Amino acid sequence: GERVTFARHLALSPDGETLAFTWAGDIWTVPVGGGNATRLTVHPARDDSPVWSHDGRKIAFASRRHGAADVFRMTADGGDMQRLTFADRNERPSAWSNDDQMIYFSSRKAGEVMWEERVYIVPAAGGQSVRVMEAMGHEASPSPDGKSLVFARGASRWWRRGYRGSADWDIWLRDLQSGAFRRLTDFDGTDMDPIWAPDGRGVYFLSDRENTHNVWFQPLGGARPRRLTSQVEDRVRDYSVSANGRRLAYTVWDKVFVSDLPNVSPREIVIYAATDAPRNAIEWKTLTSGADEAVISPAGDEIALVVRGEIYVIKTESGKPTRRVTQSSARDWHVTWSPDAKALFFTSDRDGQEDIYRATSAEEPPKALSDSLRFKIERVTDDPQTETYPRISPDGKKMSFVRGRGDLIVRDLATGSERVAVPSWNSIDAEWSPDSEWIAYAVEDEEYNSDVWIVPADGGAEPVNISQHPDSDYNPQWSADGQVLAFASAREGFDSDLYMVFLSRKRDESSSVELADYFKQAGEQAKKRKPPKSVVASGEIALAGVASQPSSASKPAEPQRQSDDEEASIEERLRTLLKEFLEGPKKDQPKTKPQDEEESYEYELETAYKRIRRVTRIPGDQSRFSLAPAGDKLVFSSRHEGSSATYSIKWDGSGQKKLLSFAATGLHWPLDGKRLFYLRSGVPGSCSATGGDTKSHGFRAKMAIDHRAEARQKFYDAARRLGLWFYHPTLKGLDWSALTHRYAELALTTRTVEEFNEVFNLLQGELNGSHLGIYPPPGGSSERVGYLGVEIDPAYVGEGLRIKSITPRSPADRAESKLHVGDILLEVNGAGVGANAALEAALIETVGDEVIIKVRCTANSGKDAKAVPQNRNGLEPASGEIEEMVIRPISYAAWANLQYEAWVEANRRYVEEKSGGRVGYAHIRGMGEPQFYTFERDLYAAAHGKEGLIIDVRNNGGGWTADWVMAVLNVRRHAYTVGRGGKPGYPQSRLIFYSWVKPATMMCNQFSYSNAEIVSHAFKNLGRGPLVGTTTFGAVISTGSYGLIDGARIRQPFRGWYTLPDKLDMELHGAEPTIKVDLTPADEESGAHPQLDAAIRATLEQCDRAGQGGGAP
Repeated sequence: GERVTFARHLALSPDGETLAFTWAGDIWTVPVGGGNATRLTVHPARDDSPVWSHDGRKIAFASRRHGAADVFRMTADGGDMQRLTFADRNERPSAWSNDDQMIYFSSRKAGEVMWEERVYIVPAAGGQSVRVMEAMGHEASPSPDGKSLVFARGASRWWRRGYRGSADWDIWLRDLQSGAFRRLTDFDGTDMDPIWAPDGRGVYFLSDRENTHNVWFQPLGGARPRRLTSQVEDRVRDYSVSANGRRLAYTVWDKVFVSDLPNVSPREIVIYAATDAPRNAIEWKTLTSGADEAVISPAGDEIALVVRGEIYVIKTESGKPTRRVTQSSARDWHVTWSPDAKALFFTSDRDGQEDIYRATSAEEPPKALSDSLRFKIERVTDDPQTETYPRISPDGKKMSFVRGRGDLIVRDLATGSERVAVPSWNSIDAEWSPDSEWIAYAVEDEEYNSDVWIVPADGGAEPVNISQHPDSDYNPQWSADGQVLAFASAREGFDSDLYMVFLSRKRDESSSVELADYFKQAGEQAKKRKPPKSVVASGEIALAGVASQPSSASKPAEPQRQSDDEEASIEERLRTLLKEFLEGPKKDQPKTKPQDEEESYEYELETAYKRIRRVTRIPGDQSRFSLAPAGDKLVFSSRHEGSSATYSIKWDGSGQKKLLSFAATGLHWPLDGKRLFYLRSGVPGSCSATGGDTKSHGFRAKMAIDHRAEARQKFYDAARRLGLWFYHPTLKGLDWSALTHRYAELALTTRTVEEFNEVFNLLQGELNGSHLGIYPPPGGSSERVGYLGVEIDPAYVGEGLRIKSITPRSPADRAESKLHVGDILLEVNGAGVGANAALEAALIETVGDEVIIKVRCTANSGKDAKAVPQNRNGLEPASGEIEEMVIRPISYAAWANLQYEAWVEANRRYVEEKSGGRVGYAHIRGMGEPQFYTFERDLYAAAHGKEGLIIDVRNNGGGWTADWVMAVLNVRRHAYTVGRGGKPGYPQSRLIFYSWVKPATMMCNQFSYSNAEIVSHAFKNLGRGPLVGTTTFGAVISTGSYGLIDGARIRQPFRGWYTLPDKLDMELHGAEPTIKVDLTPADEESGAHPQLDAAIRATLEQCDRAGQGGGAP
């Protein structure tokens, strides 16, 4: 069998003789001495997290076979498998009850505003799950005597190394008799995965309190914790202790260790598994969609494609074969044509890092690429830094590309000599002018504002900023004659519109009649454009590793052999020319002005920013666009009419027209501008310049995917990207190259995408940074569960399920299907529900459907109901008749939104009541534009006329609007107005946003993340008011994302944030409240609001001071 090298989720049997674990996406068992493992589950979806019953006869586990992780149960030999939970949210088991009748699991499935999960139990025989406690918690298990429950609380990633902060993990206890909570560990790092000692006198746990994760033991009596394992470099990843307390098992790197207890003396065990691979090592595929790039040739008759990191070429003519240009496990992309279409230049990492390569026909004599079967691949650059984004000058003599993070390099293709055209530390987007004399580019400055610049290609003058605006200008594009430059900009409003500029002032000053004539002639000239027959770029050029040569050494490519169609075309043209010669010159034909008599228009770049013209004036974003070669119109994608589509518009903003009923991507033109080319769902297409005659240019990309080689490429590609762009200049002192190589070898032993991603996350965890992670390619299906908007009473015993609470505005609160607290659900969607039949199982795939339910109503459900006594739980007894009604369930996301709104409204009422109506309350859910406008709305509704305001950013995941929020809260009034008969105020129409200048308090907690932390720091450091709550997460890095060869993505943190005046890195340094107040499990359980109470007091104190001293009206 194959050696198991990345075992996860260890679980020792109660007697310590058998080890269950996760590997290759399934659950296995092996004798504790090692040897051949037995496979218990066999399913394409991932099965993990095995948990033994106390009698050792059953195993609970989590499985994703229905989409989200659900709890399943099986016998210890893999038989009698049963699904126990049915939510479309992750549910993972952690323990069995002491009598093996119930299974504990944790999930965040009730629309929680807090980020953590809560603990549930479900009958081991199947039935309705119920919540064990209202407090947040994970990994819960009951003590051997059944009197206590141990659980963990925290939110930092398990694979992160060295996190210290308020979202750390700690171990807690709950007395199940008194309900009291006790914090068992208080280390500010990771204490997680608690396991009871068999005598109940202590708890084992995993901790990084000595910088590396090890297994520890914490006595309940209060003594100091004791470390059991002795890892220094490599962490203990997973561990388990047998229920009899005699044996410990744990994993380190690719090994599994076992030790007897109490004295730890670990011995490695070797596990073998005889298993079929989840897929063939080399998998043949023929892809007909999914192209990442599609680039039309200059003549418009060939398309270069990038499909899963390989380059293909097709003819635009239908029915022709697809030619594969590159064949390797590398990633080949950023493809561009030479001006004569005889060569392709592209980026590839086939030699260990990104460099520029060239592909030409290897046929003798050379053929068009779309007619070739053999190709020659040559390396053009080999600098130690990465080199990407090649662009060939239109005359075919030079190539521009990006080196490292942003330097724009111009290379003479003949000699190989290079110079830095534009030094830059940031990404740069460059385009050659049609005459090859200039380069237009866009790049962000230190303020992260992008402008459009133009620089002479020969370096004869300094670059000129031709846009000069504090809002980003980007994506510059030239017209065919070089007179017009178009770009996207967000300079007017928050969405990007399209702009253009005549680079010559003389042209700009032309009359409308003259401009109309100019564009007409430009269009006619563009239609006549043809590619050159041969250029240097496709001939003999200086290659990587070859010394620079004099320019005379370079030769253009030899003429390609014509295809039969081309030869027939040439014969036809010769016959036409002979006929015209014999007929003589035609009469009455106007003479064209010689080229040298055309009026010249010189660039005037320094004042170009004053001549910029706005083209689009419609809602939404139009930044994905293409300028027609004539410069007379722009084509763009937009959804301003409600649905995404592709439009054209004339240069002066007139004549807007819908070209395509979908949002095409990759818009571009061939030289003559007669057709527009694009991508739609990964398939190239084209249409006429006016929008008709749409065509789909199909392809068949055959490839043999070597999954191991692709995994290696993917791992190194992602690691290089992080190493190049991670915000910290030294990557926190890590030897990133050595770490990458080491983790890559471990990753290549994994058997599933999930395992591969876990190893890559462990590599990222070495950075101890936020905003990191790897995510699989999109796709796959998942069951959706419908939600009624009810919570079930866990204390109820009897027929059906009794309703404990109803979310306002949920299906259960609608007039057409109104339920009441105390009602008993008996039947849903034709299935009975109750202690032995889960409600969620009856609601699978019912979102938006009309579902029949049967309910036993409470005595006061009807219109004429009278008050009835309530039981000890405050619930009305169910004594009414059975009613049948129709209800329309909603999705989890919709229910979570309603739960959030109910939470905010409850907080608002609480503040209103406790402050005697003096203080308003507003919560900011996220730091995005929609959430900001909701905040602005709620701010007026909640605070208008109040003396003070509480702004709550607890449980806020971040975004980018911190400065907008502070623009509302940190206004310095310079005046006030009074209308006749009115009171002092200030005209709202003169302000950008609604402003609040009265007393204010901000609330934060450990789940205030990223931009929510920035606004917390700002509020405190600018002295706007007190900050109340717990220290924020300490996760502040600006991040982007980067796509990998198979469609997976990694997050890419690139910019650090630092406080003023103390220049503190906000990453790992959360905003410290001026008034610290924890929200404990006991508070969550009882519904107490100590943080709100403290914020109310702080705000009222400010109000009292403001009232005594006066203030702005």
